[in-house]
Amino acid sequence: RLGFTSFLTPVTYYNYDLDRRHLTPLCAETVPDYDPADFAVERIHAPAPDGAAIPLTLVFRREVRARGPAPLLLFAYGAYGTNMPLFFDQARLPLLNRGFIFAMAHVRGGSECGTAWHHTGRRWAKPNSVADLIAAAEHLVDTGYARRDALCAETLSAGGLMLGAALNRRPDLFAAVIAREPFVDPLTTMADPNLPLVCNEYGEWGDPRRREDWDNLRALSPYDNITDQPYPALLATAAFHDSQVPYWEPA
Repeated sequence: RLGFTSFLTPVTYYNYDLDRRHLTPLCAETVPDYDPADFAVERIHAPAPDGAAIPLTLVFRREVRARGPAPLLLFAYGAYGTNMPLFFDQARLPLLNRGFIFAMAHVRGGSECGTAWHHTGRRWAKPNSVADLIAAAEHLVDTGYARRDALCAETLSAGGLMLGAALNRRPDLFAAVIAREPFVDPLTTMADPNLPLVCNEYGEWGDPRRREDWDNLRALSPYDNITDQPYPALLATAAFHDSQVPYWEPA
């Protein structure tokens, strides 16, 4: 038994007969008034400052793309070697039907392009993730996918360090940002070995008890680099009992 989903395909389950090599569909997620033929998916690449090609996956209504630059929501995570799944989401449909493009940037820190993609986006190399996100956003504008005045970004948890650092460096880049329980105060959190997961994550973020790691985190930390400048509209959520990102970080 197996399941399949994509940006265009609601979750569908099958039985597979190994002897006859035959797939039998069992059930699928019900999506009222949805026709996948109305939508399209594209894979493009954005050039990073160091020459790396950053993959982006986009989904949109066909007539929206035909009209030219559109409002766009860019999602990125880029941590722990996690490959963000390209899954179907009913909650995304109202956004697409209102004329948005949804894009996912597979920045370094994930493993979409292999193990090295993770290693070149963690610890001392974490600035690559930030540069990749900025490059992806700029590329979407330059290639006519996104309207600069309606380019928005979204992340969650560990992706907050990357997006927060990008906002401090380029607050003009996005019109609005959604940050779900964002990891934005790494120096405070990583300095407390009594918090869950901290000691296991020195390889990802660094150990602030080491001077070189402290310097690297201090240069990236969204909380420690806020300055008096205009920032985009921001929705940040927090959870009182989040064991990974204490509530005071997004607060």
